[in-house]
Amino acid sequence: MPPAVVEPSDTARGAELPVPGVDTVRVFDTDTRDADARPVRTIAGPHTGLRGPADVAVDSTGTLYVANFAGDAITVYAPRANGDARPIRTITGPHTKLHGPASVAVDASGALYVVDRGFRVLVYAPGADGDVAPSRIVAGSRTELLLAIAVAVDRAGTLFVVVNGKGVVVHAPGANGNTTPIRRLGLAWTPLRAGLDLFGSARDVAIGRGDTLFVTSGNTVAVFAPGVDDTPRPLRRIAGPHTGLANPTALGVDARGVFYALNARTFERSITAYGADTDGDAAPSLTLAGRHTGLDLRPPPQVAPRKVTTRRRAATSTVTVYAPRADGDVRPIRTIAGPHTGFGSLFGLRVGKTGEIYALSCDGAIAVFAPDANGDARPVRTLPGRGVQPANGITSYDLALGPRDSVFVASMTGWGGGRGYLEVYGPELGRAGERPRVSAHWSGDASLAVDARSAAYVGTFSAVFGYAAGAPEVAPPFATLAGPSTELFLVGGVALSTRDGALYTTNGDDAVRIYAPIVAGAPADRPPIRGLIGPHTGLQHPGRIAVDATGMLYVVNEWAPDGGSITVYAPDARGDATPLRAIGGPRTGLAHPHALAVDARGFLYVANTPDDQSCFATSVY
Repeated sequence: MPPAVVEPSDTARGAELPVPGVDTVRVFDTDTRDADARPVRTIAGPHTGLRGPADVAVDSTGTLYVANFAGDAITVYAPRANGDARPIRTITGPHTKLHGPASVAVDASGALYVVDRGFRVLVYAPGADGDVAPSRIVAGSRTELLLAIAVAVDRAGTLFVVVNGKGVVVHAPGANGNTTPIRRLGLAWTPLRAGLDLFGSARDVAIGRGDTLFVTSGNTVAVFAPGVDDTPRPLRRIAGPHTGLANPTALGVDARGVFYALNARTFERSITAYGADTDGDAAPSLTLAGRHTGLDLRPPPQVAPRKVTTRRRAATSTVTVYAPRADGDVRPIRTIAGPHTGFGSLFGLRVGKTGEIYALSCDGAIAVFAPDANGDARPVRTLPGRGVQPANGITSYDLALGPRDSVFVASMTGWGGGRGYLEVYGPELGRAGERPRVSAHWSGDASLAVDARSAAYVGTFSAVFGYAAGAPEVAPPFATLAGPSTELFLVGGVALSTRDGALYTTNGDDAVRIYAPIVAGAPADRPPIRGLIGPHTGLQHPGRIAVDATGMLYVVNEWAPDGGSITVYAPDARGDATPLRAIGGPRTGLAHPHALAVDARGFLYVANTPDDQSCFATSVY
């Protein structure tokens, strides 16, 4: 979960400081002089709707807004709400597009700005309530918001977004869609004698009096003049052993100019406050810490050590099969599931020319099932997986079939980017040449498609790489699709049309983008020839994608309501096109669908991994 954030507000009784905790928001009186002060109010209980609160914001009336990271919701509470208080408004539901909101800010009009899914800002109109669509969405390859973690907004509506590892990205008031930032606060003013990086490890941003900008990075709080750009020199820099700053992850500034930092050294949390003109290695004017504050998240000491037995969590993955032209809340005609399947967390799925079903678990295991497999079927042949991996171990992300059903697997070290490997096997899962055939650095999850010449195409965060058949381990890609004109953004799936070789991609801004065939010598930065994007498309966090022989397009929507959905589009669909069919609902058996395949007869196969995409459940082959 992202770090909790402090956000002060002025009330009739003085400045109050709300701080999220474990399904709790505690409110402190900042005029206290008791370092171990109890909160003056605590919002907690089953009626509050709090689920993993990650951030809070307060408007001029004292109304409290909470981003619930685990609940996919923004809950709003009346001024001075206390106890098991029900929210006066709750923004949640499929039309809101909320999925893991990590940060929230409110402007003078009451509009809400939410960092969501780590790469976009959703904006909601004042008074927004229920399952309401955002009024604006700032997302896309040009926004530079990938790995966004915090947001603030000034009096003019300018957006300041902290991007992990990059700094602060600034967007104009009214920014919407795939817009380019107006400013960046990146490689900071760095005197060599200090070795100071004010932005590279930024964690939070806040707006003070006169739109001064406060940024926390490392064990430092830096204050900048309004309108700064690039590598500004701070007006003030608070850092040093006397400040009490210890991994500050969040900032708040009140109307008096007093600013507050939430220090999160492992489970030992504290709040330190500083006067409006504080600079240098100055001691805080107030430190809140101790047992009565409720800030300390350390577990209580155990009277006696407990015996802990560790066992691997059972996989619950399934493969559901649907009849041609299936639509709506329809039951699958077959479901492959059970302990004999040996499934781990399924990340890849394909159907061979003879109808055999190839399933890839994230630990690299491959299981091949008979064309008519059903129920708790045993695979007809398998390739053993790597088993339980460390956090930086190898994860297998996708599987594709080449000519004569040769098997290609895209794997990567770690999560979010690392050394990528393209492995190739024969139809019987024997070695087909070197393993790995290609070794390269890829960013983010990898998706995979293979053409009739055995050329492989790997989709990553914001690029697609083409590797020639038989390329040696050190070979560079023969072609690359990347750059701002491509609009590629968090690529979730790639597919090739057998009709014309066009490349289809799903993107994190709920879009499908289609490109002319990737060929050697073609420019890397070229725009799509068409795309699907808009509220009528039904695209919701699209993942893997498939194109059948007629050009029909099938898309996995991993986080759609009721366990996910599959949307199907006409061959020439474009723009805000409505799907021809949409499979979704409680009877479908869909449970976080992650991969899909379509056979020559039009039957649809879907790999479901209901325990999210975490590779905790390994195969048993």
